[in-house]
Amino acid sequence: MKNFLKKHAVLLIALSTLFIFLASAFYVFTRPRLIATSISHDGKYTLSFIETESPVFFGSSEVRVLLEKPEKERQELNTEISNDGKYLDEENWNVTWKKDYVEVLLIGEEQGGEDLRFYFIDKLEK
Repeated sequence: MKNFLKKHAVLLIALSTLFIFLASAFYVFTRPRLIATSISHDGKYTLSFIETESPVFFGSSEVRVLLEKPEKERQELNTEISNDGKYLDEENWNVTWKKDYVEVLLIGEEQGGEDLRFYFIDKLEK
């Protein structure tokens, strides 16, 4: 009976350890990841490039482009980048700050560039 209990205790500990390891790995691979940030020339706005979901092998990465002005304004856009399942980095975006807006070009290996514009709300209201 003791031998039976020892075997089951060892099996329970091994399965619990495996479950914790797999849950941790799943969390690490599925959490949002900040890829890059850019700050406007006047320092008022911050633009963030965030990968919200990465492909397991091949496919598109889901990303979020987030424009923030502290305590005033927040704009975001969710889209996909087709990059052949590769890890996204700063090479997958290009940012150009203009007077009244910021222009973002999202670039993937399997797609043409996706051009996005975020207009500054406080500039439009004046």
